[in-house]
Amino acid sequence: MRYTRLQLPTDTFIGENMGYMWMSPGMLDVNDHCRKKLDGVMKRTLIIEAGATKTEWAVSGREAMRFRTAGINCSVMPLEAIVNVVAEAEEYFRDISEDITDIRFYGAGLVAGESIIVLDKAFKSVFPNAVIAYGSDLLAAARAAWGRDKGIVAILGTGSNSGFYDGSTIVENIRSGGFILGDEGGGVSLGKALIADHIKGLLPKELERRLSEAYDVSYENIVRNVYRGKNAAGYLASFAPFVFGNRDIEGVDAMIEDNLRNFVRRVLLRYDVGSYDVAVVGSFGCACREDLVRIGKEYGVRFAEFIKSPVEVLVKEW
Repeated sequence: MRYTRLQLPTDTFIGENMGYMWMSPGMLDVNDHCRKKLDGVMKRTLIIEAGATKTEWAVSGREAMRFRTAGINCSVMPLEAIVNVVAEAEEYFRDISEDITDIRFYGAGLVAGESIIVLDKAFKSVFPNAVIAYGSDLLAAARAAWGRDKGIVAILGTGSNSGFYDGSTIVENIRSGGFILGDEGGGVSLGKALIADHIKGLLPKELERRLSEAYDVSYENIVRNVYRGKNAAGYLASFAPFVFGNRDIEGVDAMIEDNLRNFVRRVLLRYDVGSYDVAVVGSFGCACREDLVRIGKEYGVRFAEFIKSPVEVLVKEW
């Protein structure tokens, strides 16, 4: 099955970098979509924002219909695992599945291809009347943070990503590289630094003691989770709260700051930070707020806004 890349008007959903969205062939005529939206035919819109650690689901007009499931990252997760997450969400929608006629899926690692085919089948089995559009998690973050204004957006969650948003699309993006080649500033990089120092015996003794008491950090268990586990990024990022909870130990602050400085130096300074502010989206980024603001001042980076969950903002648009 081939997927069609469509350029849409700026008042409709825009997905993927450079202002594109992905849709299944024959599913939607763009003008018809605009007309249906204006005529108020659509009953419910489901907003889905998926990251490596968690997926957030919210239904427009249903304050109580917001919940989380396991994460979805189409670039690193097996297809079977992605289908299982959608199946997990099905029980929440049994009573209103036919009322949902519009789905906006924003996901990490999303590209047109096999992953979208699988997502399409999974969603259609639960929401038979829905038109489904797919866009990047970066676009979701930008729209939530800036609306129709211009600005720089930074995702700091399990991983990291960034872009310059012109008020409708992402027009510049410094590639993340994922947790192996990049993700500077994210929880996975902080967890990776901790575990790397642990296996080489470089951690302060007290930090090592606390880590060994809190987790199974045997070399065998680490290797199994990182190299043979289903979600290596999520596993490494799970150590980030531990790092933040032990800032009383000498050297931990430096570990946190090094991670954030890498993101500022290697990523944010590549944008026009002299002219535009930065909005940070993600629970990990919000936890780093004070550190980021302080470090940003050293480099002339202004952090204007911190948003924990873009879904809370995006669902209000519908």
